[in-house]
Amino acid sequence: MVPAAGRVRGDGDIVDQLMELELDRELVEVYARLLQIGPSKASDVARAIRVNRTDAYRRLHRLAQEGLVAATLTRPARYEAVAPERFFDVLESRFQRRLEQVRRLRNELGPSMEALLRREPEPSPKSVFRITQGRRAVQDHVVRLVQDAREEALLINTHASEQALAHDLGALALLGDGAAAWRAVVADGRMAASLADGLPAERIRVLSTPEAIRLLIVDRQQMLQGAVVDPSSRPASAEDVALWTDAPALVASQRLLFERLWQDARPLAAAR
Repeated sequence: MVPAAGRVRGDGDIVDQLMELELDRELVEVYARLLQIGPSKASDVARAIRVNRTDAYRRLHRLAQEGLVAATLTRPARYEAVAPERFFDVLESRFQRRLEQVRRLRNELGPSMEALLRREPEPSPKSVFRITQGRRAVQDHVVRLVQDAREEALLINTHASEQALAHDLGALALLGDGAAAWRAVVADGRMAASLADGLPAERIRVLSTPEAIRLLIVDRQQMLQGAVVDPSSRPASAEDVALWTDAPALVASQRLLFERLWQDARPLAAAR
């Protein structure tokens, strides 16, 4: 009785076990069949493995390039599988080259990869909040933000203060016909109409609301929200206050508020 370790396996068993080496099954099947049938023409191989002749030629050519099949110079050529010992020598040499490549990359890239592992994650930028106190300081802040606008400036001013509305509309007028577009939502259409002389009326809408809101959003990146605490027109009033921030979530939510109010508001021309 033949010992289990030395029993003769069929070509199917051989192919299945060679797959443990992660080889190309198509090539291994051709090699194993050539071992079985001996030197053969490509057409014979095609019939033996049940593929068309073109596929058989392609597989035989690749095996020849790998050094696993030898081809005669006759016409038509005959292909012969190298001896199994040579087959495993070729595989061993190939795996040895891959092992050397792995070792080289380990030496070259290992330290850099370790550095990536130890690198502290870069902290995300912290949002900034600043309080501006005093009417003059708030007005100056509004002007600076509007002048910094590159894409858009969005204003809500529903305060009853004519002085605050006049200042804010005047700041928007500084943009002129530049690249930054602007829109404004106000509460008093008649007051806005008298103050908006020379400004494009289609950029101003009127909203009837009891809420007193003063909000400026610039380029989706920063906002200034304030309150007119002193109803007088004194330019040096110290009671007005505003909060500036670049907090992305807060800026985005307030921009959504603007868009909702803009949709609800009436065109300035219809409110006059």
